[in-house]
Amino acid sequence: MPASGKLASMFQKVLIVNRGEVASRIARTVKRLGAEAIGVFSDADSDAMHCQDCDHAVRVGETTAAYGDVKALLEAADSCGADAIHPGYGSLAENAELARATLAAGITFVGPNPDALLRVTDRLEARHFALNAGMRVIEGSPGAVTDVSEAVNLLYELGAVLVKPVRGGLGIESELVETEEELATALRRVSQSALSTCGDGRVYMERAIARPRQIEIQVLADEHGEVLAIGDRECSIQRDRTRLLDESPAPALYGTERSERTRDALWDAATNIVREAACTNSVNVEFLLDEHGDAYFLELRPGLSVAHGVTEICSNIDLVEAQLVIASGEPIPADVQRAIPSGHAIEVRLRAEQANRNGPPATGTVTEVRWPNASPGRMRIEPCVQVGTELASDDDNVLAKLITYAPTRYAALLMLDRVLAECSVAPLPTNAVFLRRILGHESFRAGQYDLGFVDQLRRP
Repeated sequence: MPASGKLASMFQKVLIVNRGEVASRIARTVKRLGAEAIGVFSDADSDAMHCQDCDHAVRVGETTAAYGDVKALLEAADSCGADAIHPGYGSLAENAELARATLAAGITFVGPNPDALLRVTDRLEARHFALNAGMRVIEGSPGAVTDVSEAVNLLYELGAVLVKPVRGGLGIESELVETEEELATALRRVSQSALSTCGDGRVYMERAIARPRQIEIQVLADEHGEVLAIGDRECSIQRDRTRLLDESPAPALYGTERSERTRDALWDAATNIVREAACTNSVNVEFLLDEHGDAYFLELRPGLSVAHGVTEICSNIDLVEAQLVIASGEPIPADVQRAIPSGHAIEVRLRAEQANRNGPPATGTVTEVRWPNASPGRMRIEPCVQVGTELASDDDNVLAKLITYAPTRYAALLMLDRVLAECSVAPLPTNAVFLRRILGHESFRAGQYDLGFVDQLRRP
C-alpha cells in the first residue's frame, strides 16, 4: 500500500537493516509517519520481536552474521522495493561500504554520506577536526604508530596510555598499557583486531585519563548548513566498556558555575566539530572530563546513539523522524530547532545475566514477561523479548531498555528503581538487582561518579 502520511512525500518503504529493540523503535516512527517499515531477519531469529513490529520482514541469511553482509542487505532492499535504508545504530550506522552500496543502488541511506563516514570514523582525522574547531584533544601520538621504539618513548612521556585503532567504532577494543613489557603485544593485538574487522590495521596511542567522565552531545546537521546541538548525556556508568546506564542532562555539566560554563563550551564545540567534519544527519560528539573537570575531545560517532532515548524524552523530539527528514533533503524541522530540553531522563539496559558469576549472559527460554504499565511521557519500555524467546550464549542478552522521565533527577531515579523492582523475565536471572544497587548508591545519587564507579562497586 502506498504511504499516505507525513513520510509519503519522502519515502514509501524503509528497510531497517538492524535487529532487536532499535529496529522495533525505528519501525514505530516509520509506521507513524505513514510509510512501510520492513525488517530483516536470519534463520537464527526469524521469530524475533522486531520482525513482528515491522509491517513485514525479509530473510537475509542463515545466521545473525547476515546482518553485516552488505550484499545480502542490498538484495533484501531490492526484493522489497525499499527507497530508504535505516541502519539503526552501532557498526551498521558507521559502515561506509553499506552507505556507498545503498546510494549506488539509488536508495537513500539514512545517515551521513560514505565520504563523511570515512572521515568521522577515522579517529586521527576526527582529532584534527576538533583542533581546528578550537577544542583540546588528549595528548597522544601525532599519527599512526609504526615504530615500537617511538611508542616506548611516548609511553614514558605520557605514563599509562590507551592503544586504539585509528578506525573508530565497529566494536574493536582499545587496550590500556602501563608498562613497556605490555606495549608491543598490545600494539600487535589491537592492530590485528582492527585489520580483521575493518581492513585497517593502523593504531595510535593516547594518554590514559584516570577515572574520567564520559559526555555525549547529540548533534543534528542538515544539507542546508544548519548544525544544531539538542542535548547532552552522561555515559559514565559502564562495565567492561559496555554502557549500563545513561542519563540526560549530564550531571557532570550542571550544578556549579564552572560545570555550566563547560556545558556551554561543549555544546558550541560539538557543533563546530561537526561543521569541520562536513557531516550531516545525526552525529554524537563524545568528550571526556578529567578529575579536574577539564574537557577533552574523544571521538565522533555517526548515526543514532544507543542512548538517544533520554535525549528524545527530555527534548520531546523524535530523532528517527528528524533523521528521515534530513535524509530526504529537507532542513531540520522547525519544532526541533525550537526545542528546549527540560526535566531529567535515565535509561538502563535490563540484561539476562548470572549475577553470582560476575555477569556472564544467562541462557534459556522465556516463559513469562512482566513489565510495569508504561506512562506516556514519563516512562518508556522497549522490550527485546517475549514469551517463547530463546536466548543462546552468543545472543545479545539485552532484555529491554527502560527509561524514566521526571521534572527532577531524583524523581526519575526513584521511578526507575520502582520499575526495576516490578520487571520480571522468567526464568532468566537479570541484572536488575545490580542496577538498583547503582541507583541506590550515595555517590550516584549525588551525581558524583566516573568511569571507574562500577569497578569499585563490584569489589567485595
